[in-house]
Amino acid sequence: MVGFAEETLFRGIILRSLRINLRPEAWVMLISSVWFGFFHLTNIANGSPVGGVLPQCTQASAAGVVLYLFRRVRGLLLTGMIAHGLWDMSVFLPARTGTIALLNLGVQVVVGIAAVIAAIILLRRDRRITVDSTGMQTL
Repeated sequence: MVGFAEETLFRGIILRSLRINLRPEAWVMLISSVWFGFFHLTNIANGSPVGGVLPQCTQASAAGVVLYLFRRVRGLLLTGMIAHGLWDMSVFLPARTGTIALLNLGVQVVVGIAAVIAAIILLRRDRRITVDSTGMQTL
């Protein structure tokens, strides 16, 4: 459920709030993703070692970009929520060997491939978008 709550906050409320005043979408992605990463600093209060939190924040920021791509491609929060939930399960399920470990790895690979596909779709779609002198987007 953490993934659902975080997606509602970061790719729902915060992302939409950052889109005001015709802010470029690249900045929206960057700010929301870095904010998502810094949000994971709170894991220090949950007992995570201080030395491990900075890499975790960096990884969370990168994951924020991926989750942004899912949100942007489909226009739905649900896509990112599902990906986020699957990712969290694959990372936090305590399995080092066996079927669960293979399943975890499979989920991580599928989410990674889906992110690459989402990026390609967005790059192809955004090339067709132009902005006129009034700031309106057209295809």
